[in-house]
Amino acid sequence: MSPDMADEKQYLTALPGIGAEMLIAGYPLELMDGDASYVPLGWIEAVLDKLIHKVGDKQIFVLSILGVQSSGKSTLLNTMFGLHFPVSAGRCTRGAFMQLVTVDQKIRDELQYDFVLIVDTEGLRSPEINNATALAHDNELATFIVGIADATLINIMGESLLDMQDILQICVQAFMRMKRVSITPSCLFVHQNVAEPSASEDNITGRMRLQETLDEMARIAASEEGFDATSFNDIIQFDIRKHVYFFKNLFEGNPSTALPNPSYSENVQELKSTILGIREWKSDCRFASISEMKLRIVAMWNALLGENFVFSFRNSLEVMVYKRLEVNCGNWTWQLRKCGLDLQRTLRHQIMSDQVQAVDSSSIKKSFEQQAKAISEETEEYFKKEKYPHILNQWKNNIDFRLQTVKEELIEDTQRRCKKWIAQRKSRSGLDQKKSQYLAELLAKSRCLASNLISECDETMDKEFEKLWVELMTRVASKTPAEKDVNIDAAVEKIFCETFKTKANSKQMKKV
Repeated sequence: MSPDMADEKQYLTALPGIGAEMLIAGYPLELMDGDASYVPLGWIEAVLDKLIHKVGDKQIFVLSILGVQSSGKSTLLNTMFGLHFPVSAGRCTRGAFMQLVTVDQKIRDELQYDFVLIVDTEGLRSPEINNATALAHDNELATFIVGIADATLINIMGESLLDMQDILQICVQAFMRMKRVSITPSCLFVHQNVAEPSASEDNITGRMRLQETLDEMARIAASEEGFDATSFNDIIQFDIRKHVYFFKNLFEGNPSTALPNPSYSENVQELKSTILGIREWKSDCRFASISEMKLRIVAMWNALLGENFVFSFRNSLEVMVYKRLEVNCGNWTWQLRKCGLDLQRTLRHQIMSDQVQAVDSSSIKKSFEQQAKAISEETEEYFKKEKYPHILNQWKNNIDFRLQTVKEELIEDTQRRCKKWIAQRKSRSGLDQKKSQYLAELLAKSRCLASNLISECDETMDKEFEKLWVELMTRVASKTPAEKDVNIDAAVEKIFCETFKTKANSKQMKKV
């Protein structure tokens, strides 16, 4: 190894130690790449291993935060723990960053953990992200952040809960699908910029409605995934009466000139006391060691990589409606395919029995039209009578496209098979005709030979007949086309190319 390469390797191996030193010194370290939406597990594991080497495998409490863009997430964490996460209007945080806070030695025994790992995240529902990917991106980020944390702050600007309601539903369904990941997440809601002191009492009805909605969606998701859960709290621990906080405005008056609002700091201190005393309100609360937390991050991210379905949906209700639609679409597709199989069976019998000499493509299309019309009427009826038409209608064009594509494929396949059967029948007819000719020729020559050799002995007759037979078989074999060696790999490649060429728009068949 050259000296330059040795120096480069030495520098690279030193990087995880530098990352661990940054965490110990109180600097934030990137956990999820905001541009690629990717967690570099090798790097994170190496940094945490170095952290264990430097401070020991201590107990750690993981606190994360979620919220829409510009809702004051980083400001809340900075105020609560004296941190320095960047704050500004727009998308100031990309991906997720983690920062280590050391617990004072005097209260470690009481709290039963040595460090608090703060995870700050980018704002959800960001207008800067392409709409085609924003939904999956937000759902994946939220599920990962809630899954690795002991407690998650759901930060909301104002009193409305609708922004986060759908995301939480997807988190719940994703946790149910990732059964191999053992997690016990919990959450607290924080409403920012609520000036009215009585907001907590006035919004109890809205909070109860949120609880009912989340419970209902949890039951729907559980029934879809075969999971034993009857409420949202069975998956993500949350008390609607105790874990919802309303914060006053950060500033008194115009933010550019106003002084900080003391009530905001009081609200933050109250929330901080609740969070740090998590053992008092979270059932089965057990703080993981740094090594266990590292394994939790790895397991959670690997589980997310294996989940490619649920994150494409807005909420659990959409998942349920789509699954039901897929079942019905499968039935409609099978009806079309059954029609195609029945038609092919009938045409094959007619062609091989010489009842039909040619098959017109228009007659094949006409045979499919009746079944396709019946299915079209059935789909229209389904979309009209379904319980959630406002959700279902977004997939109607895609379902129509898929059924139309299946019908065209079946028509094309039937035409191709009919051509093959007609060619086989013609080939068989030609073979039968030649067989009759050879048989007549063999019979005539045999009779002639027998009359010429009538006075000869049996041995001579056998030799002459054997000679006649060999001459005839040699002539027949010379007219038979030679067998060709088949390149299986090339044939398979050709079939795949032809198949995918006819399905160039297959990616448009399922958009959600």
